[in-house]
Amino acid sequence: MARSVAWVGVMGPRRAGVALFVLILVAALLPVVSRAQTAEEERDRAYTLLSEAVANRDQVEEQLTVAMEDYLRVANELAIKAAAADRLAGRVDSTKAALSLSDQLAAEQAVAAYMEALVNPTGIVLRSGSLEQAMVLRPTLEFLTGNTVSQTIDLAITERNLVDLQARLALEMAAVEELKNSAESAADNLAALFGAADAEVGRAIQVALAADIAYRAELDRIEAAQAEAAEQARQQERSSTTTTVTNSSTTSTPPPSIGTTPLKPAVEQWRSLIAAYFPADMVEPALRIIQCESLGDPDAYNPYSGASGLFQLLPGTWAVIAPKAGFSGVSVFDPEANTGAAAWLTAYYESLGRDPWTPWYCTP
Repeated sequence: MARSVAWVGVMGPRRAGVALFVLILVAALLPVVSRAQTAEEERDRAYTLLSEAVANRDQVEEQLTVAMEDYLRVANELAIKAAAADRLAGRVDSTKAALSLSDQLAAEQAVAAYMEALVNPTGIVLRSGSLEQAMVLRPTLEFLTGNTVSQTIDLAITERNLVDLQARLALEMAAVEELKNSAESAADNLAALFGAADAEVGRAIQVALAADIAYRAELDRIEAAQAEAAEQARQQERSSTTTTVTNSSTTSTPPPSIGTTPLKPAVEQWRSLIAAYFPADMVEPALRIIQCESLGDPDAYNPYSGASGLFQLLPGTWAVIAPKAGFSGVSVFDPEANTGAAAWLTAYYESLGRDPWTPWYCTP
């Protein structure tokens, strides 16, 4: 019975310690979890805005592509019509030259017929008061009713038709030129819209990155609050239990500092890869980030936050920076892609004049 009583006496404080641990944990985590939920909502809103900005830019880009295709089509049509105009102009010039030659030949033939009529004794000459006004009827009438007159009329009709065609073509070319100017203007306007939409995407990316970092910081605070609450509960439990229980309990030691912990072989194996993407003075800090975040495991995954890979990049962060770093479509678990994206992110923060390791909870 004494053994049973002793057992009850020992378990009573244990149960009290567990209850106290739960109370401390809840009290410590409530405000942190609330902030994390707010940060998560802000991150989701930021990524929604980013998605809308990208969709808007894609839509403008599609319209710009269509406008440029229309412009090229109209320009090609204009070139074809201009070439046709040149050909018609050449035909008109040739026709004019032929008509001029035909007129000259007709005049020469008429003079020859007139002179023949004068010297022909059978010719009929009508005099109208003076020799200069005389008209030779028969040979002249024969000439005028011959093939030359018919050819002259045909050429005149052809010339008139070609002139009409050229006039219509000029109108068509003017209309096409107007279309070309309109297409150029539309393309210029859409190009300006695309530039503005692309700038909006850039701003949305920055907002999304900042929201992602804030969310990750809140997640890290939750983990820190959990660890602190657990330590407080353990201390309270140790102070309330019997000496036997106290002596049998173990005290966990805090993890070593990130700056002094020797690098594990699983981390050292990535040194050459890190050196290929990071400046020389950042290789060691980057390796220590890997040791703290993933222990050198490229397949490391945090089911709570979704952080993945060597540098434990969050899904939202990866979606934004992977294309920027040249790893679009590559898995976040690919060691080189994860490293290259992390290097791009540190360079981005350095360009803003900030600590390059800001995105990570573990800082060297």
